[in-house]
This record gives sequence, structure tokens and C-alpha cells, in this order.
Amino acid sequence: MHKRHRRIINPLFNAKTLKPLVTPMIAALDGFYALVDQSAPASTPLPFHELSSQLTLNVIGRTAMNYDFNALTPQGSPVSRAYHNANRAFQLSLWFLLSLQFPNTIGRIPTRNKSVLTKEFGVIEEAVKDMLRNAAKDPDGTTLIHELLRQNANNALTEHELLCEIRTFLAAGHETTSSTLASCVLLLAQYPEIQQELVDELATVDLEDYDTLSKLPRLNAVINETLRLFPAAFLTFRNVGPGGATVPTTAFGPLELPEGFRIEVPIRGIHCDRHIWGDDALTWNPRRWDTIDLVHGLNEVPAQRIVNGRRQIGTYDFLPFLAGPRACIGRQFAVMELRLFVAGIVKLYKLTTDVSIGGEELHCAVTLRMTNAWVRFTRRDE
Repeated sequence: MHKRHRRIINPLFNAKTLKPLVTPMIAALDGFYALVDQSAPASTPLPFHELSSQLTLNVIGRTAMNYDFNALTPQGSPVSRAYHNANRAFQLSLWFLLSLQFPNTIGRIPTRNKSVLTKEFGVIEEAVKDMLRNAAKDPDGTTLIHELLRQNANNALTEHELLCEIRTFLAAGHETTSSTLASCVLLLAQYPEIQQELVDELATVDLEDYDTLSKLPRLNAVINETLRLFPAAFLTFRNVGPGGATVPTTAFGPLELPEGFRIEVPIRGIHCDRHIWGDDALTWNPRRWDTIDLVHGLNEVPAQRIVNGRRQIGTYDFLPFLAGPRACIGRQFAVMELRLFVAGIVKLYKLTTDVSIGGEELHCAVTLRMTNAWVRFTRRDE
């Protein structure tokens, strides 16, 4: 089933399909700029942890679903309100963790939050059905939902499966990018010297020139370092497949794991491992990426980690989008959005904050996100 879905969805996220989305992504920034410029004076911090969510929701609507969420307006849309209410119902608690660990027992017990989720998901479900019907009437449309229908011309995916894919676009393509964007902007406000390095790098680059933008080392380092220290997907689970598995470990030797055994992959724990990243693993330092080599595939990472003055990082050391055949299919879409938005915001605004380094408040539920990204946006041309 996974292979069948990937075969249909993969073409949606290749360079040819994604490149035309640069223009609507940049256009979405105009709505954000207008909101910032019309808000309180530049001396007043704005809740970017909320604004980033509204901005990325608008983008996923316009680029993937051919739908305008109007999330940056006070009233929003029925879908944006439903999504906001559903997202608030997710809170990391012992009960939530037990529900994840035991989905067929504790996970089936009714709760108030589950009632909220059921109601709001119903609103989203009906809206997604409308989006699919409208997209079917426009076979030459340029958004991802149009491309999805073109790739599914032979009906390899059922209507229910199409609905599931669009819901995944909405959730995975919005919340994770929003969390990383909020972290990026707050961290740049906390580290003015890194912000200035980025401003200097962007000085002669136009946002429309995405080919050049995508190769900027400091911009990519800022994004990578944020994904490392504050990964939106901070943990995941995997089940051992048929026949069981033998896992080599340093501390315990080979571990025999039975079929169905559930494994937690602590992504943020791996990203903060001093053995992998060095003694400053808990420090946000984009400059570290100037001396990092990414060892791709299953090539063995040297035990000493440092080779010719450069730190060797393996495929399973840096997992913001997971790895292997079930890695995030929308990685390039998310990175494109982050590059454009971070670059656009930094080029136009000087970022400052009263949140001290280390004073970030983190909320863990479906994603890891900052909840106190209060940032001042002062126009650089003032």
C-alpha cells in the first residue's frame, strides 16, 4: 500500500512541479507584511508563534489545495477555525502518551478532546471533499491537488485514499513548517550577529531567483541548525516487521527484537547527542554547518567523527524529515517554503526580541513548537 501511494505522490514533489509554486509562496508573504505593517508600532513584539501558523496555513491552501484559508484575517475560514480548534485539542500529557503507546486499549477510551477532534475533523473532511470536486473541474490547474488527480488518472487511489492524502498535505505541510519557521525567526532575533550575516548574504539575491537562494550557505545553515535543535517531528515510532529483527547496539551488543515490537526513535535526543554533534550540541550555532560533511546512505560514519577538521554526520544522525523509504515525501516543499520565508522576512525586517537565549517555551504534542516567539519587526528601510 505504501509503495502504491508513493508511486502516485512522488511526482507532486519533484523540482518541475514545485518550481511554479515559488510565486504563490512569495505572494503569501505580502499578506503577512501587510499584517505586520498595520499592527502595533514596531516597538511592540508580535506573537510570531501564532502568525507563522496562519502564514503557512495560507500557503498550503494556495499551493496544495486551491483554497484560500484567509488565516491571517480575524475571521479566518471555517476550515482554518476547525483546524485551529483541532490542533488545540492535542496536548502532551501522560494520557496522550499512553494513548499513543496503546492505541487499541487506552487509545479507544472516549475523552472531551477526542470529541472536539471528531467534530472539527468532520468540518475538514467535508471541505476536502469540496476541494477534490472543484479540482476535478479544472484539469489544467497548477496546485498539488490538481497534480494529484492527474497522477491518479487510472484511479490507483480510491476516493477515501485521496481524502487521506489531502488531509496529510494539510497537517504535515502546515504545522511542521510553521513550527520550524517560528523557531528560526525567534532564534535570529536572539542572535543578531547571525541575523546580520544572513542579511549580508541575501543583499544581492532576489527571492524569485530560487535556484540561487537554495544554494546560500548561511541561509541553509540557519535552517539546518534550527531543524537540528528544535525539530518539529521530535520523535516517531516504528514497529518491527515480520520475522523480527536483530539490532546492533554499542552498550548491549546485538538485540533480538520480536515481530510487532514497538520502537521509539527519539529524534531530538539524537540531534542533541554530544557524541555525534560535539560538546556544544545544546547550543544553536549555524556556523557548525560550515565544517560538517553529511555522509549519505548507509555508508559507515567514522568512529572518531572528525576527519580533516570536519565533523561527519550520518543519515541517521540528522533526522528532521526521517530517513529511508518512509522519509518525509514533502521535504523539498517544506525546505523551499522555509528558505523563501526566512529570506523574505529577514530582508525586509530587523528582528529583535526580549526572549532570552535559553528562555524558549516549548510545547510538545503532535509537533515540537515554541509558544513564546514574541518578535519585533522593524522595517529595514525606515
